[in-house]
Amino acid sequence: MTTYMDPYWYINDMEVHTDTTPHIYANGLQQVKVTLGVKALDGRGAEVGLTQSEKDNLRIVMYRNANQVLPFDEFDSLGWSASSRYKGYEYFPNTQIKASIGPKAGFEYFEFYVSCQSLAAAGQTIGLAFMVTGDNGRRFCSNGSSWYEDGTPDRGTSHDKPDANITVHRPPRYSQDNFILSEFFDLPSMHLKAGIFNRRCTLTLQTAPSQTIALKSMSMLPKGMIMWESNLPDDQMSSFVGYVEPGKTQIQWNSALPQSVIPLPTLPAAVRDKGSLVLCGRVDIKQSQGGFRGPCDMSLVDVYGNEHHLTLRFDPKDRERLELTLA
Repeated sequence: MTTYMDPYWYINDMEVHTDTTPHIYANGLQQVKVTLGVKALDGRGAEVGLTQSEKDNLRIVMYRNANQVLPFDEFDSLGWSASSRYKGYEYFPNTQIKASIGPKAGFEYFEFYVSCQSLAAAGQTIGLAFMVTGDNGRRFCSNGSSWYEDGTPDRGTSHDKPDANITVHRPPRYSQDNFILSEFFDLPSMHLKAGIFNRRCTLTLQTAPSQTIALKSMSMLPKGMIMWESNLPDDQMSSFVGYVEPGKTQIQWNSALPQSVIPLPTLPAAVRDKGSLVLCGRVDIKQSQGGFRGPCDMSLVDVYGNEHHLTLRFDPKDRERLELTLA
């Protein structure tokens, strides 16, 4: 079965709109939502929808250079990427969310997401446009350009919609004081006695006395460390630490550390928007067994997609205390 291809099909009108605030951090994770509206007509002037192949061929390009196409789900040499999927990170903060387009009669609307990972683009405002390619080979760009199927410019058709201007920002860098470890609190356990404990503390990114930024993920390498009360080889009084990602209950442990016969703790509930550290004290792990003593490299990603690097170590004078510093 052959599909009829209308040689006179064309784009009668276009709209381009950033549905979210047109600002973005250059971290490769945060996105700006961009919507394209198109109105297509056939050779008789009747409104028609885009075919599946025409939808599949929709592209986002640079407004000033339509030959520079943003690749889908990967980054180009200038650090830009397009996607039809929302990655789940919050949009740029402290700016007003824009209202969505239309809908207008006869228009079809298509939603895309744009991200940037190039720090070199920070401080710049970049214009984006959409390219629509018909099954008949004609191309229409929202920067005002259009072409016939043989590549000849169409001087009589222009859809200039310079409304997708995105300003790129350098990801913020916070001081050590912005990363707050809470006091430890005891976890429920049936094995608590002298030297044996299970404790949890939370890690918060606090940018002002009453303002925090939620954490989306957290990792630590290695996944934990151990410290003894003294340097004596037979010392069995030890503390070891693991971590918990925001919103989860599974504790991540360093499996290479020596093990106690006392069961590891479990968490009764998750803590949203914060990371957690779990500190355990045991009395049956000899120092002569060895084990990684730290420090651990910690990586946090906040809800805007910005990554933060920290270092976690034991207080050299107290195995029941932890120290957090910028990496």
